[in-house]
Amino acid sequence: MEELSLEDIVGNTLYVTVTYDEDIVLVGKLEAIDAQGNLLINFVKEQSNKNQKSPHQRMLGLVSIPRDTIVSIRMEKDVLAKKQVLKQDLLSKVI
Repeated sequence: MEELSLEDIVGNTLYVTVTYDEDIVLVGKLEAIDAQGNLLINFVKEQSNKNQKSPHQRMLGLVSIPRDTIVSIRMEKDVLAKKQVLKQDLLSKVI
């Protein structure tokens, strides 16, 4: 099966863990990736799981995330699987 690249997931919701606080996850729509691998994410919601009884959330809007601060990038499994199937289907129709 064809591998997905970051460019294939532009427009989808990502869950990004960053180095400045690994208890915080930035959740938002991937808008762009620059040549250095920095991410531009819109409609970002910062979610903190430090206090399990009362998780903290705040809206940040448009955020640039430097590549060297990214610990992990996740996306919903079913969305990722659908993207892989669509890409494979499209590539099979290329002549």
